[in-house]
Amino acid sequence: MRLLLYIIFIILPFTVPAQNAISVCKDMFGVISGMQTLTMKMEAWERVGDMYVNTKFFIKRRRKPLDIYYKQISPNDKIEILYLNGKLLVNPGSFPWVSLDLEVNSPLVRKDQHHSILDSGYDHFILVLSELFRKYADSLSKNIVMSGTEKINNINCYKITCANPYYKIYSYKTTKAETPLTLATRLKIPEYKICELNRISSVTDKIPVGTTVKLPNDYAKNLILWIDQKNKIPLKMEISDEKGLYEKFIFSEVVINPVFKEDEFDKENKAYNFK
Repeated sequence: MRLLLYIIFIILPFTVPAQNAISVCKDMFGVISGMQTLTMKMEAWERVGDMYVNTKFFIKRRRKPLDIYYKQISPNDKIEILYLNGKLLVNPGSFPWVSLDLEVNSPLVRKDQHHSILDSGYDHFILVLSELFRKYADSLSKNIVMSGTEKINNINCYKITCANPYYKIYSYKTTKAETPLTLATRLKIPEYKICELNRISSVTDKIPVGTTVKLPNDYAKNLILWIDQKNKIPLKMEISDEKGLYEKFIFSEVVINPVFKEDEFDKENKAYNFK
């Protein structure tokens, strides 16, 4: 995060007036970089085919060491996931009625999901935004604009529109063995989108050397952010691609840097139902 913060403050101008879209984004980056622990509720709409999959969930997240607790609210309020020491412990809330040890990107947990549990919270989105800011630093003031103010969950927010006129789908020939996940991580693009464009079933499927695949050159064609005027954190995001709305997120009941108990990320915590 130190490197990310360094990039942000080098890229973003210091001379922009107060409440300019870029200065608000700079403040947001600063607040998020200082988050060591976090709790929040999230609601996600993710486009899968021609439909949108809607989920609501609660997360607890600690940055160092990276530990995450996930509790789904809907559609299945029995599902729990604990990320600890690089592995997932999953209470599926249904048959086989026992907790499962799974890989982070197992198809069992990534089915119809744009993101892994590692992307929950704010860090992933800030990396995406910072990459766009880095690539298009010369045109930031033209393409990132304040679109007014709106209330999200009765909280006053700045509405900021980030247009990306450079977005395109292009053909890429692999020069080494890849997966959608390795491509996405390296190029800062969405792994689910790579699967969708190339009819690949899993983000961990192997793509042989010399394969020509279709890729987006950036994460998004357009982004809209609703940023809390007081606390400078995103409360809503809409992310679009060449087809329209790709994913949408609403963040609520956000608590920054809560103090966690010693058993907060322990499967034996009596508040959890891992078996």
